[in-house]
Amino acid sequence: MQHNNKFVFSLSLILALILSVSAELFCAAFYVCRGKYSSDHTAADMLDSCTIMDYTVTPEGIYRVIGGNPEIQFTTDYDLGQIRISLKEAIENTSPVIFYYAKTPEDPFDTYARQEVYLLAGTDTAVINVRPGHWRSFAIDIKCDFLPESVKLIPAVSVSDLTPSMLGKGIVPLRFLLILIFSFLAFHDAFSRLRPSLGKTDVIGDSRPDHISPDSSDNSKPCRTDPDSSPAPVSFPKRHDRLIYLDLMRILAAFLVIAVHVVEPMKLRAVTRPKLYMLINAVTVLLLSCNILFIMISGSLLLDHSSESIAVFIKKRFTAVVIPLLIYMAFYMQPSYISVADQSVWVRTALQQLVTGNVPSGNHLWLIFKLIVLYIYILPLRYVFSHTSVKQQKLLLSAVLIIYFIRFMLSACGVDIKYFGQSAIVPWDYPGILIAGYSVRQDWIRKYDVPIFAAGFISAAVCVWLSFSGMDVINLAGTEMFLRLIICMSIVSAAIRLEPALQKIACGSSDGPASKAKASGRIFMRITVFLSKKSYSVLLIHWYVLYRICMNGIISCKVRPVLQAPLLIALASVISLILASATDFFVTDVILRRLKRCLDL
Repeated sequence: MQHNNKFVFSLSLILALILSVSAELFCAAFYVCRGKYSSDHTAADMLDSCTIMDYTVTPEGIYRVIGGNPEIQFTTDYDLGQIRISLKEAIENTSPVIFYYAKTPEDPFDTYARQEVYLLAGTDTAVINVRPGHWRSFAIDIKCDFLPESVKLIPAVSVSDLTPSMLGKGIVPLRFLLILIFSFLAFHDAFSRLRPSLGKTDVIGDSRPDHISPDSSDNSKPCRTDPDSSPAPVSFPKRHDRLIYLDLMRILAAFLVIAVHVVEPMKLRAVTRPKLYMLINAVTVLLLSCNILFIMISGSLLLDHSSESIAVFIKKRFTAVVIPLLIYMAFYMQPSYISVADQSVWVRTALQQLVTGNVPSGNHLWLIFKLIVLYIYILPLRYVFSHTSVKQQKLLLSAVLIIYFIRFMLSACGVDIKYFGQSAIVPWDYPGILIAGYSVRQDWIRKYDVPIFAAGFISAAVCVWLSFSGMDVINLAGTEMFLRLIICMSIVSAAIRLEPALQKIACGSSDGPASKAKASGRIFMRITVFLSKKSYSVLLIHWYVLYRICMNGIISCKVRPVLQAPLLIALASVISLILASATDFFVTDVILRRLKRCLDL
């Protein structure tokens, strides 16, 4: 056994060394080639030969935004590595910066060949690392007023010109050490689980920490059936220890989140085409159901665990939601900013954004912060549902739907209701979605499935009709909230109805050879469970992938518009899944295993 432990240790260390050395050399070569360590004393100042659009320059030299598309355009006759921006005065508020690039001055700037980054409030220095390539035409779009001192253009360094001494400048010992430690721990844990005979692992926990969704709970537990409830029209055969429809709901919700963040910005390019604009707006409204779907899943799972203590609840939510959020927040700090600042500034900024729930470089994280606030309702609602009859649960759900309908009518009539419950705190808004998510999973509601399906179809049709009638449905909080809630209830009800068929597929009970059916069932379940477990991580990382990778030159605007959205959605989904899996394997899982051991989970 001791020999096997040494073998696992040695193999893990060798692989970790190979990975950490390779990663560090790659990072060092990238930054050296971008000109990070090149002097800017002889570099050209872009302000001396640039074209200004939608800016006005005051006598003091301040660039003020006067139009919708402010740009500073310039060209070079060499490969550009870095753009170093120095300001005479620090900017007051965090501001987005969009950097476009093209191969020739005659080429139009491509919407999908850009870098969308941010300037941090209180900073006066920034560096843009230009994507490798033979680019000659550039445009910088800074969305705020600023007073520049200089904008230096640093030429790129060719890979053929790299020397060991140049690479040595780019080596960061702390980065290398962190990669080495986390990769070693990840490999050691993996080998210990893969081959228990090679030696016992000292890590307590499952093969993969359970942070499968923002509400990670055991979806294998059956619904609590009230003694007064009527017989369930749909029965779940006990063939598999998971409720598969919940896994599919997580996957669907994560996919819809990516889709809406691809489709919604396309409205800006369709302003001059009213019909296309209204179509995109209608699709966006339907896709936005993803937010309610995530919250409904939370209500469906969390409100059913009445025996869980407060301490256990807090521990599980902390490990399942907060820790992954903290880890993935790293992608939305320095990697998403071009500002140059001390580490203390970044730590202070991260803490401020966590407290306020406002992450400019990761706008989608509002849903996670709102969900964390919603957790204050879980324990009281658990108590309520554990001490109420079916009749009382029906009345509670009816009250939620009536309140939402009243808001829908008021909003549709033009009444401003943004102060009437548009919050995660008040019980008639987002907490109502938790109640709907719990209720739609119960046995007593199955006899209402057909009316729910019909209401969901009508709600979707109304969303489309309102969008084509010129109404801004997205900004009518009461309207879109009620309609999307009904749509999501119909989706979940349909998924529950499909559960017996899904269980049949998972257990290989379909027609055909038994061995082939069982093999297909195992493959189906492995893929489904894997994607379900990664749904929360994909939700956290997809914004970074979409705006920092997929829109950074992977797709050309020359692609037919009808194919742009599907391609972006597919690329963002695949890359997000890969990056989320790597981050979980090397960082999140390593931390969670040890944290769960400390918390006795």
